[in-house]
Amino acid sequence: MNMHTIVNSAACCAIVLLGLCSTPPARAANAASISAAYVDMSDYLPTWQQQEAWLNLQYALKRDFDNVCGDTFCSGEYTNIQALRYRCSVNRTTGVIGECIWTFAASDESIDPGSGKVVVQPRIWQCRSPLAPYTHAEELIQALGTSQPLSRPLPRSNQSLHYSLSDCLY
Repeated sequence: MNMHTIVNSAACCAIVLLGLCSTPPARAANAASISAAYVDMSDYLPTWQQQEAWLNLQYALKRDFDNVCGDTFCSGEYTNIQALRYRCSVNRTTGVIGECIWTFAASDESIDPGSGKVVVQPRIWQCRSPLAPYTHAEELIQALGTSQPLSRPLPRSNQSLHYSLSDCLY
């Protein structure tokens, strides 16, 4: 056996060992994602049209919140509430929504007159949408649409997201 053959054999063994060492975690990660019962709404929606409708709905909700914030939710201790993200979990097999959470953040700042430091009191809200049991992903998107979704009734309900935010943000 010459030196070239030994080096090639050692390199092949190293590649095989690296492959064996990294394969189980990769397989485990793939198996976990395949067996996950719930996924993000954007991962569930099968067509680009549905995904686009979901993105447009999220944008419209944020826009609607910004439009009403100053007159309603943003007139108390926290005047700078920002809508961060509206996110829903969906059963990957049935399309039934597990839950939807709308996350908000704000802060109240003041100046410490003795030290000159800015004192920040941050606040985060996680507002759960009061969805009817067995609400399907497509049903939510269709019911809220993109025209003033904050005030439209949720599927099979007379309650809107605006109404539910009143309970959460105050």
